[in-house]
Amino acid sequence: MSLTGEGALEPYPDYFREEGVNYFPNPFHPESKDVIDGRYQLWLISTAGPMLTFYYNPETLDLMGSELDFDQPPPAIPVAFPTLYLVPTPFFQPKANGDVDVKVTYAYDGMLRGDLPQFSHFFVTFPPHNLCFANPYRLDLSSLRPYLSDPRPADEARPWSDYLKGGMLFDVTAEPSDYHVWPPRVTFLGTHQGSSAVAGGVPDGWSMNIDAAFMGVAPPIRRWIGAGKCEDTFEPQHTPNINFCELMPH
Repeated sequence: MSLTGEGALEPYPDYFREEGVNYFPNPFHPESKDVIDGRYQLWLISTAGPMLTFYYNPETLDLMGSELDFDQPPPAIPVAFPTLYLVPTPFFQPKANGDVDVKVTYAYDGMLRGDLPQFSHFFVTFPPHNLCFANPYRLDLSSLRPYLSDPRPADEARPWSDYLKGGMLFDVTAEPSDYHVWPPRVTFLGTHQGSSAVAGGVPDGWSMNIDAAFMGVAPPIRRWIGAGKCEDTFEPQHTPNINFCELMPH
């Protein structure tokens, strides 16, 4: 991986977020609110993740967790969601001028975490935290929050060929100087992103539209609000907050 240009990445970056503005605590995605003297990782992301079953409390309709969180399925409402899976490189820092030149070698038959080879990938998807805020036909109208599984053990590592199925996504993130939780996952402090999953590529100033990708509709890309700006940008949560239970006839 190479990134060049004035200030491509800032060495040992600091990020400070404000709860309720650009940081929203999430029990299914524990991450550090702030990053001080940060470090970077490149994430290799496959769009060919499996369907995972999630369980909702039959009384409150609140999300309880996925099939990976329970030894046996709980007495709950099962709902399946598509997933992505991803694995990182080792941590790295740019040169003083911000340039990056990182080379990483993986075993073809098993992609392990570059920083912790006892782990492989983990799964990420975006289920609603309550079924009342989910529209079964319009993902874009649903209030969605990230869900990240624990990293899978090394013996579940997927081959490189699995990452190529359906196209890949790439994401460079700023991570805390120490692991925030164990086992570690990822922050959503993205700095550079890319996608080979969109036919013809994603033009400069645009990004992949995750709604369109999951719904299988066009266009699969949208303009990126931070394009051309040398400043931090934040896309609001995917929370239309439409309570469909209240809209249903009683």
